[in-house]
Amino acid sequence: MVNLSMLRHKLVEQLKLIQAIRSPLVEAAFETIPRHLFVPNTEISLAYQNQVILIEEPNTEGVISSASMPSAVANMLEMLQLSPGQQVLEIGAGTGYNAALMNYIVGETGQIVTIDNVEYLATLARQNLRSADSGKVEVILGDGSFGYSKLAPYDRIILSVGTWDILPAWYEQLDCQGKIVLPLSIRGLQFISVFEPKDGYLEGFLNNFCGFMRMSGFSAEQLIKFSLNGEDENQLEFYSNDLVDKETILRTLEGPKSRTSTGIHLGNAAFVLGLQLWLAINEPNFCILPTRKGLYDSLVGLYKNESIHLLELNYSSDDSKGKEDLTNGEIFIHSINDSKEAEVHHLIDLINSWKEAGYPYTGNLRVKAYPVQSEYVPSSQEKMIITPNTKFIFSKTP
Repeated sequence: MVNLSMLRHKLVEQLKLIQAIRSPLVEAAFETIPRHLFVPNTEISLAYQNQVILIEEPNTEGVISSASMPSAVANMLEMLQLSPGQQVLEIGAGTGYNAALMNYIVGETGQIVTIDNVEYLATLARQNLRSADSGKVEVILGDGSFGYSKLAPYDRIILSVGTWDILPAWYEQLDCQGKIVLPLSIRGLQFISVFEPKDGYLEGFLNNFCGFMRMSGFSAEQLIKFSLNGEDENQLEFYSNDLVDKETILRTLEGPKSRTSTGIHLGNAAFVLGLQLWLAINEPNFCILPTRKGLYDSLVGLYKNESIHLLELNYSSDDSKGKEDLTNGEIFIHSINDSKEAEVHHLIDLINSWKEAGYPYTGNLRVKAYPVQSEYVPSSQEKMIITPNTKFIFSKTP
């Protein structure tokens, strides 16, 4: 017979070791809530591994949701800083597991509301929560873009789906002393982020790189994809519709290809959490080429003047360990249709500007989120990205 308590405990110990679990309340929730009840048709042992489990709707094709990696779930709950008696809104019910964990933490005097716009998922979450003795959670079928005003204000709001914007309803329904935690998409790169209300805006910071399923519905992220070789798995992603002309892109993809060494060396963490983020913030023509290797191995770059340029970190080998040395890699630029190499030099200049700015990364960047109608004008030391509802202002902390 499978010892479920032991499986949960082993997962908890693993999450504590990597510091995803950092508090007694979150630890107790993971020790108590049975994850296997929220991932139907999955082997019990697999349910307690630190990995994503994809969710498909019966009799349909394609993945409609996922049970996120427990380490990501735990880290977001730690950032949320829940306590008993609080009222919480979750956008993206998924299987209901995250809502069950939060329900355990806020206790009998608290309330969790979770909302999903997919009927199958709302029904599944409701069933799973009842099976796990968490039926007190209120599951709503609806578009999370508009929150759930009936039970507002909320002490905490959490998104279990990636978003590129902060919707007015979330700001309005958040208590003035509250927090909102979400996977923020910055031109396609996602970072777990936490914000708190200030006088007329939200202020926060970026944490870990992540890869949540994108929010659908009214506030879905604008995205254009182009296949590089006719396969869905190899698609170039653009996040600025006004800069992308489909016919021009298709012509560009037929152009000559080249690879340029920059002579610049970085480790994987600095490349992903620093340089890639810097490019996304500073380059309106930013694009991404996800790879099958994994979340941290996507190629990023820019599309400009009918040419495409993607950065790759080519790791040196660690002979002592018989594998790649992730602390030491050289940046190469893959170019398509760049006859004058002008944009290669532009990318190198952007890399050098990151170095000259003191290597900004997630750990020392502050983010302010103003309503889009705000008259706030960024200083020369700040960078701004505007989405339909928000002016995001990025600056390096002193």
